[in-house]
Amino acid sequence: MTTDDDERPSFWRENWLWVVVPVVVAVAVIGWLLLSGDGSVSPFTYDGY
Repeated sequence: MTTDDDERPSFWRENWLWVVVPVVVAVAVIGWLLLSGDGSVSPFTYDGY
């Protein structure tokens, strides 16, 4: 049982970026899409068409 306890924390210490980075990117993209939906902060201007 001690081997499982020792491997699990080391696994998370080495691979926490693979969990944190996708979550941060997803939140950033969703937030950017929500902000761009207003039209004031929009990379795609549909108002001209």
